[in-house]
Amino acid sequence: MKKIFAVLLAAAMMLSVAACSSGKDKDNSAEQTEPATKNEATEEVTPDKGSTKQPTEQPTEEEQVISGTITDAAMHTVTIETEDGATLTFSIPDEADRTQVNGMLIGDTLEITYTGTIDGEDTSNATVLKLIETAANPQ
Repeated sequence: MKKIFAVLLAAAMMLSVAACSSGKDKDNSAEQTEPATKNEATEEVTPDKGSTKQPTEQPTEEEQVISGTITDAAMHTVTIETEDGATLTFSIPDEADRTQVNGMLIGDTLEITYTGTIDGEDTSNATVLKLIETAANPQ
């Protein structure tokens, strides 16, 4: 009786493993059968060298700086109030330079270097590159 139970248990475990792995294969095969998109790579033909692959160069956006007083701060967002009274909330990516930030306390001055655009109080098109904090009460 114990042997039969052990065989049934082993068979059930094998079926559950096989069921889990079969879904992954379907996802991978669907990704492989999709046609290549326009953004994946560009080919450029040069008359003297034939066909060569070269990455598309993105124009670099101009860096801009804005500063204000911190009114709210979290791990990946910060809200500042600028001198003209505008309240701006920035999303801070992991790759942003935070070497000159120490805690981001409410009331401190924060200088944000970013690329992209700020439309009124909409900062969704701005990418934060660097943060520089100045303490409100230097000690």
